[in-house]
Amino acid sequence: DYMREFELNDPEHPYALEAGAMPYSSMSATILSRDGRAELGLGSPGSRRIISAVIQVISNWVDAGMAIDAAVAAPRMHVVPENRHLLFEQEVPEAVLLRQLEESGFRVFKPFTSFDRGGLSPYFGGVHALGRRAPGNWQAAADPRRDGYGARTNNNRFRRASCWVSGPDWVCCYLSWLRTRAWSIT
Repeated sequence: DYMREFELNDPEHPYALEAGAMPYSSMSATILSRDGRAELGLGSPGSRRIISAVIQVISNWVDAGMAIDAAVAAPRMHVVPENRHLLFEQEVPEAVLLRQLEESGFRVFKPFTSFDRGGLSPYFGGVHALGRRAPGNWQAAADPRRDGYGARTNNNRFRRASCWVSGPDWVCCYLSWLRTRAWSIT
């Protein structure tokens, strides 16, 4: 229910409730490209944690060079700016860093969840992603925090490769490359 994302107490706020207004949304289906060619496609459910989940997977894949399944499954954190909460999925930071964060005004903790998958929590999103490091080498990953699957197929008859991820959270990407055409994202 995104109606709760409207600002009710400040009529000048960008998300103030008024006729024809759009509520705040974190939806961020994302495609990264290099030299005009798609390299990574991803998205996630997770309300306000969508953006932090997606950017952490991107950073794991791009900056740390992780395989797409490892990038998706890596532990996450989330910052709640309004109350300066810093939530960690697994271990809170070392004592020195923890003290520095608390001295900076952050409350650091691991949120309680009644549903846990091997130390991973659906509270921190459910990223589904497609990535490739080399032409034609697409890999699919479904977040182990939520239900879903990743698959890759080759169809030589139509000279295209496709790769997709799907889950009950309605996160689905489909990338196809036709040798006679540029990338199409549908």
